[in-house]
Amino acid sequence: MPLFGNAAGDTAALQAYRAAAPGHDVRGFAYAGFLTDDALHCRVLGVFDRGMLRVEHAPPIGEVVGPVDLQALVTAHSGAALTAVDLVYRPAGGAWTSVPMSDQGGGTHLGRIPAPEADTDVEYYVQAADASGRLASSPRTAPVGRHALRLLAPATAAETSPAAPVRVAAPWPNPANPTVGFRFELREAAPVRLSVVDARGRLVRRLLDGGPHPTGPTDLVWDGRDDAGRPAASGVYAFVLEAAGLRHRRPVTLVR
Repeated sequence: MPLFGNAAGDTAALQAYRAAAPGHDVRGFAYAGFLTDDALHCRVLGVFDRGMLRVEHAPPIGEVVGPVDLQALVTAHSGAALTAVDLVYRPAGGAWTSVPMSDQGGGTHLGRIPAPEADTDVEYYVQAADASGRLASSPRTAPVGRHALRLLAPATAAETSPAAPVRVAAPWPNPANPTVGFRFELREAAPVRLSVVDARGRLVRRLLDGGPHPTGPTDLVWDGRDDAGRPAASGVYAFVLEAAGLRHRRPVTLVR
C-alpha cells in the first residue's frame, strides 16, 4: 500500500487494507511520486506472473436446494500438471470436509456438496496445486476467507415452497470459453424473452424474442457472440429470462 508520510492517515489506511484482506501480508511502500489517489497496482500494471496458478469460481447467488454442484476453472500458466483440485466445505463453524473435484476438460472442474438433512449455512472454498509447487484458491485468502451459501434440504424445500412456474438452472460451464449452456423449464406455456446482457445491463445478445414458448425443459447455447456476430470480450455477463411475469438473472463469466 502506498505511504504518503502522513503518520495518522497512513496508519488508518494500513488498518483498513488489513481488515479488508484477511490472510494477506499488507505492508506500506514509501515513494515520493505517489498521487493522492494512487495505488501499487497502478505502478506495476505491466508486471505479471508467468507461472500463475489461477482458480476462477463464480459462487451461486441466494438459496440453493441441495445437493449443489460447484464448478471452477483452474489454469496452470506455468504449464505444470495439476496435482490437486479440491472442494473444501463445512457447515458454518463445523469441521471441514475435502473432496477432489472431477476434471471436466478444458480446465473446468466439478465438485458436489451433498444435500443436508436440514437447511444449513455452508462455507466452502476451492483449492488447487500444481507440480511447480504453486498453491492457489478461491477466495484467494482461503481458508481465512471463504464462500458461503444457504443450502436447503430437498424435503424442506418441497414441503414449504409452491411449485415454481419457471425453473432456471445455473449456466454451464461457468466460467465459459466461449460457449455456455442455459436451461429453463416452464410449468405452463407462456411468452419467453431470454437475453444476454453485460455487467452494465446493456443488451449483448437476444436468444428468445418474447414469443410463445411450450411447457417443459428448454436447453439453449450462447456461443459468446453478440447480435452482430462479433465475439464478446472476456468479462461478466448475465442471462436474463422473462417469463410468467417473473424475471430471472443468472451470471456467467466469459474467459477467452
